[in-house]
Amino acid sequence: MGFIEELKSGNGTVYAQWGGLLSIIFLVIGGFSNLFSSLIVFAFIAWAEAFIMILLEIPVFQKCCPHGPRVQAFVKYFEGNYLRAVLYVGFSVLMWLTLTISSSFTFFILGALTTAFSAFCYGIAGLKKQERQPSTLTGANLGPGSLL
Repeated sequence: MGFIEELKSGNGTVYAQWGGLLSIIFLVIGGFSNLFSSLIVFAFIAWAEAFIMILLEIPVFQKCCPHGPRVQAFVKYFEGNYLRAVLYVGFSVLMWLTLTISSSFTFFILGALTTAFSAFCYGIAGLKKQERQPSTLTGANLGPGSLL
């Protein structure tokens, strides 16, 4: 299945994964851009959130990066749509808290919006009882014959 077919599939987990990938980009950029500002704590929180989202959303990193049984248990715990939605709501709330300090931190706001979008899509996918379907562009097809 190609990228266009994935978008036409109507599976909420695909939309949530792409929202999560956008969130990762915004959170990493926001972390770098606010490293030497009054939001240094939020910069490190954004990086931690982005790292967790990378582990959850990009299957190729689960295959490439060495990790122990605790990390595997963490990733397996958040395989369900509802738990991922709750986790992403928490991430989004943390980034919305940057507005209490200043309203000019665009990348944190964009990160909060896209993380909230992902949480919404995972919640809808949970209500529809849709199975998690990782995107083929992020390394979901790592079976026999793959490059890794």
